Amino acid sequence: MKNRFPLFFLITGAVFLFDRLSKWWIDGHMQLNTGREVVSGFFRLFKTYNRGMVFGFLHHQSRPWIMATITTLSLVALALLLYLFLRSTKTLATVTAMAFVAGGAAGNILDRILYGHVVDFIELYFRSYSWPVFNIADTFITLGTLLLVYSEFRGKNAS
Repeated sequence: MKNRFPLFFLITGAVFLFDRLSKWWIDGHMQLNTGREVVSGFFRLFKTYNRGMVFGFLHHQSRPWIMATITTLSLVALALLLYLFLRSTKTLATVTAMAFVAGGAAGNILDRILYGHVVDFIELYFRSYSWPVFNIADTFITLGTLLLVYSEFRGKNAS
């Protein structure tokens, strides 16, 4: 794909900015461990601090070495993603997918470095079932990963 670098950095920056602004707004307008209904019975904003990984995995671990390990692994994963982008990205779908993941990862990594936690605030639920609380960065990391998988399978089926 021609001109992939400007597009990659534009999308990455937009995702990063969207994530940062959403967390800034939540921090300024909600108390910790409180919620606001958005769509009754399905979606609410619920502010929490996540010291673990995506969807709260290892959230209750308070040891500094665990936080340092999570942050280091996140930085290594981001560096690997950038390396792969430089080596092989050829389609609009893969540029977009990698930019989604990079922007989301950068937002969460910055939170971990600056605050020692990530602000999570999106809660989806139905009756007694609740999905773990997450944020915009997690959403874009997930969307980017799904788009990469889809693009890979689509590319193999096309050839």
